Amino acid sequence: NYYTKLISTPNEVMFEFNRTKLFFEELLNYKIDFKKPFINLNDNLNSKLPKKYVVFFIGATTSFRCWPVENFAKVARYILNNNHNLNVLICGGTAEEIEAKKLVNILQDKRVYNYTGKTTLVEFIEIISKARLLLSNESNAPHIAMAFSIYTIVLYNGFNFKRFIPYPKDISNKYFPIYHPKIDNNLKKYEITSNKRGYSKVLDMKDITVDRVVNKISDLNFN
Repeated sequence: NYYTKLISTPNEVMFEFNRTKLFFEELLNYKIDFKKPFINLNDNLNSKLPKKYVVFFIGATTSFRCWPVENFAKVARYILNNNHNLNVLICGGTAEEIEAKKLVNILQDKRVYNYTGKTTLVEFIEIISKARLLLSNESNAPHIAMAFSIYTIVLYNGFNFKRFIPYPKDISNKYFPIYHPKIDNNLKKYEITSNKRGYSKVLDMKDITVDRVVNKISDLNFN
């Protein structure tokens, strides 16, 4: 046998943090009292960061989950034009270096910093921990932001809905998903469909408009 105990969890779709917490409570026979993710981080690991900034995380595990870099540029321009004390930090892995350079070239602004492919994981976590806002594709970055209660806007084209996105309000009220229009049309149906084994439907991220993102940013008091 490969196990000595089989732990059951509810059959319905659950937010993955809650399911994992429930699993370990059953495994350890111990009530876990924390209600949200958290990361203990030493302060001042990188003193060279700008004082006030937003983070754009432009990557994801696959390219079809990425919002076009031209759209990130339009949102960045809106932020820079309307918040003169804010900087924009571009983050991602080495796979996003070409797109990040394209974004920098489009904006041509000294308040835009390119950290793509230039940080360790700990440095990346610190960058997010001090951000005023994170704008990201659905990836690891929003989960890190939630550990620090950072305002987060997530661009989502649809996999494992309700397992990883959105964050329940009892965990965070600073998480704001922007769904592909086809998901918005019927959230309950999509919750079932997107979690079926073998689901592979690809929704075009270009269908998420810049206006929807800008409108959400304008609603937030993140300065």
